Amino acid sequence: MGAMSVAGVVLFALTPGVRWKALAEGGILRHWRFVLLFTAVTCALTIGLVQWLTPWRFLQLPLEAPALWVRIMALYPILSALPQELVFRALFFERYGGLFPNTRISLFVNAAVFALAHLFYANWIALSLTFFGGLAFAWAYARMRSFPLAFILHALGGQIVFTSGLGWFFYHGAVGTS
Repeated sequence: MGAMSVAGVVLFALTPGVRWKALAEGGILRHWRFVLLFTAVTCALTIGLVQWLTPWRFLQLPLEAPALWVRIMALYPILSALPQELVFRALFFERYGGLFPNTRISLFVNAAVFALAHLFYANWIALSLTFFGGLAFAWAYARMRSFPLAFILHALGGQIVFTSGLGWFFYHGAVGTS
């Protein structure tokens, strides 16, 4: 992830016409209803999936390893969500968005690329959640023109996934296991 982030930042910086200050525009306060809706839907979806697939993992991380859970909650936004948003939203839409005939197609392609970047987890949960999460993050960036909103949604989504018990599907130790 580190090398990809560095390469993404360099490509973003070399993209003609990009403004770093634009990443701070768009805010999140005016989108608070969408943030609440996204949070509620994500909580309901992840709880339902955990209860269906692996009920013994429900809230496992915060209950059995609270110190690790706190570290993940604190570090995930900065070490995972932020670099991924720089690469998959800012770089993708600013550098490659013009390749697509309309925004709907670019949103779908962006979500698909984001999901495929998680293919190494080798499970349909990771692919499905990153595709649908990617649609929400792409919509926030491309339609609402808000990098901060995309970042917050990604951070919240990841924190909810790890809290609920689905984080196991995103942990490298789960690759290739059932």
